[in-house]
Amino acid sequence: EETALQSSAAFFARRWFLPAAAVHGVVPDDGSASVVPRRATATVSVRVPAGTDVHRLFVELCRHAQAAHQRLHPGSADRLEARVVSSSAGWVAGGGVSGADDEVGSSAALLSDAVSAVRDAWVTAAAPGEAVSDPLVACDGGTVKLLPDLQAAARAPAVLLCMAPSDASPHVAGESIPVEALLRGADAVERLCRCSGEAATRRDEA
Repeated sequence: EETALQSSAAFFARRWFLPAAAVHGVVPDDGSASVVPRRATATVSVRVPAGTDVHRLFVELCRHAQAAHQRLHPGSADRLEARVVSSSAGWVAGGGVSGADDEVGSSAALLSDAVSAVRDAWVTAAAPGEAVSDPLVACDGGTVKLLPDLQAAARAPAVLLCMAPSDASPHVAGESIPVEALLRGADAVERLCRCSGEAATRRDEA
């Protein structure tokens, strides 16, 4: 049992907390797949945990790639070049903004409202006899460029609501998100906005 728990902890650490990189969009310069290309390009997407120095992470990633290239192709005249196309600071769902008023309290309230909104949306749309489990609360985050800017401007926490089942393969080839899941997700967002708005009104009146 302890081993299973350790494996689960390691899995969730890799899934949610640790840096991650994905290589995709490998394209040869001549557009042909039948010959060895003179040049090829690829995109590397990196998940940046909150509090990580983005510039240092890029430098370390380039150093790792260069070392791997030299180890696999010693003496090769090939060159490996890298540049940052876009970047943003990492963020953590529900983490609030440093220095915001009642940061911990507002984050906890938002998370509680989000759990209720997701549960109610799925219960309302459930078919007769369909079992609905409580939402799984995870320390989600990533490098979504817009979110840190919105958090800083609004000085408020953020939360990420899932709108697709785990087998939907989001953001990869073969992505298939059921329309029903999107409708339930939209209902959850509407419920969360309504609940948060009512809570803000009560605070203003207090």
